[in-house]
Formats: sequence, structure tokens, C-alpha cells
Amino acid sequence: MFNFIMYYTSPTGQAPQIGDTDNGRILDIWNPNINDHRDLLSIGSVIFNNPELKSHSIWHNKLELLIHKSDYSKIKTKKTILQPKQFTDFYILRNKDIFILIHCGSIGRNNLGGHGHNDQLSFILSANQDYIIDGGTGVYTGNIKLRHKLRSTSTHNALSVNSLEQNKIQVVKPFIMDHRTFSKCLKFEVTDKNWIFEGVHRGYYPIIVKRRIEYNVKTKEFKITDTTTKEANLKLNLHLNPNLKITTKDNKIKLNKLEIQPENYKIIQGIYSEGYGHIDKTNVVSIEKKGTELVTLFKIK
Repeated sequence: MFNFIMYYTSPTGQAPQIGDTDNGRILDIWNPNINDHRDLLSIGSVIFNNPELKSHSIWHNKLELLIHKSDYSKIKTKKTILQPKQFTDFYILRNKDIFILIHCGSIGRNNLGGHGHNDQLSFILSANQDYIIDGGTGVYTGNIKLRHKLRSTSTHNALSVNSLEQNKIQVVKPFIMDHRTFSKCLKFEVTDKNWIFEGVHRGYYPIIVKRRIEYNVKTKEFKITDTTTKEANLKLNLHLNPNLKITTKDNKIKLNKLEIQPENYKIIQGIYSEGYGHIDKTNVVSIEKKGTELVTLFKIK
């Protein structure tokens, strides 16, 4: 569990907002930033006498309710650059230059949905800052319309086909989804030169969706190829960190050190929930095409 926390934490120290988060805490001893879980790594480093966990952790004095600071201080740090790794339902491509996390697997609660969202094959991307993000939760039953919008396929970085949902969302059941995706990873291949992730889901059956992510370690370029088994109206919304400044030129979108070259796109306004009950606006790169393939190119400068 501690290793998973270490790997899913982006270079900016933030946890991905995959699925629901309601900011609930039994003990008020944690980092006030609800999306920063690195203080848990301090506990793990002491329990397992683990220098690697310590090197990715943060310390604050409330942790002394659980562990002694002296025990934490005497553990040596082991500076490591985390490399690609796969976990159950999550696939992480990362090194010193880039961080990509992909959700591919269960929809949660024994595939009843529960706190899961329609985010199969969706990804988040960070480098020197968080670039492509998950939209978050918003609220639960206090606003059913908003709840379902933030659970929907179009509010994630996943391919939408013919404006359908991956898994059917029942308006009157805000914690249930009809499981149809049955996602699985087809390939997770890592070499010194290239990384490849390939996954598939059946949420739009009889149309099958496949996503392939290829990253060139040397050039820091990567390509996302979304394909379908039949021609359809394809749409991909990429949700951007609201703090990013956007410039466009020659059909390229520049976001600090990230450059995106989509096919046919427009920039629209979307919503983003950094924490439960908080709703903000953010920019979304909306890419649409009719066909069987949609290719999006990225480059880290």
C-alpha cells in the first residue's frame, strides 16, 4: 500500500483524483492538503525501515502522535527516480521527465460502481507541474446533476463514442453504474528506449475501444492512439490544470513545457473540483472526429 502511494504521487506531490473523494477524515492529524498523501510515506518508512519511502515523504509534527520523530530522522534517505510500474487496475509510466497514470480495470465496489467514475483508459499527466488532470468529485447527493456530470465519460480524459457513457449511469442511483466496460490491459512494455501501454474496453459494445500510449524516452514525445472497431463519432476531452497559461500556434497547444498537437480541436470551458464541495472552472481541449481512429501527439520540452 505504501509503495502504491509512492508511485501514484505525481512529481508535484499530488495524488490523482481517480473516482470519488469526500475529504472525510477520522483523525485530523494529516496534511491539510487533501490531495497530498506523502505524510503517510513517513509512517511507512518507519514501520518498514525503508529509505526509499522516506526519500519521497514529508514530515510534520502531528505525525508524532503515531511515530517518533527520532525514529524517522535516523532512517537514511535513498534518492531514487521512480520508473514505470503496474498495479492492479492502474498503470504508471514515469521517470524524471514525465508522469502518466492510466486507469484500466475494475469500476469499484465489486463492479457495481460505488465511488467509481466512467474513467476507463483515462489518464492524467504531470511533468514539472500537473498538466492533464482528473475532474474530481464535486458533491454526492446534494446536487445529483453535478454528481453525474463529474462521473461522466466526457468529464474524464477518455474517449467518448457517439456521446454515450462507458457504463450506464442511473440518475436515481448515484452510487451505482451498470458495468459494461470489462477493461483489460493488453500490453505494458517498458524498455530503455520506449514505453507502451495498450488497453481495451467494451463499454460501447458492439463497438470496442482500444487505447495505445507510446512514449519515446529519448525525445520525450508520446502518442495516444484511440481506435474503435466501427466508424463512430469520436470525442476526447483533455482537462487542463486551471493554473495553466494556454498559447496556440500552427495547430499546436503550448502549456509551459508541454506541447499538444491534436487533430480537430477547440478549447471549451469545463468544471474541476479540487476538493469536496468546491467547483471551479477549467479549460478543456475538446477533440472531435468521425471515423475509427483518433491520434493525439504530445511532447515534453
